[in-house]
Amino acid sequence: EWQRRCRQLDLSCPFFWRTTAPGIPDCNSFAEPVNDVARMQRHVESKPKYNWAQMAHQNDIALSILRNMSKAEDGNEGGGRLHYEIIDGYEIDIQRPDHRSC
Repeated sequence: EWQRRCRQLDLSCPFFWRTTAPGIPDCNSFAEPVNDVARMQRHVESKPKYNWAQMAHQNDIALSILRNMSKAEDGNEGGGRLHYEIIDGYEIDIQRPDHRSC
């Protein structure tokens, strides 16, 4: 509804959703980026902590909700009541265990 109100007022009201990466167990043991998402997911899953291994699934749930809210009544995506942009923080951040405060 707020985006509709913005359009009525001729305002730009962008909505951005940033996916979230898990924490990286033993991140201080990495000295450089790891350009392999699957490897880093396995690393996170191998040392379960704070439900971090579920982060990709939780991002998928949020993205599914956003996609459904953006569908028009005829089912076409992008014609609905919500317009948004995705910032994929998950893929970028999970590959940078070396760039974290542990």
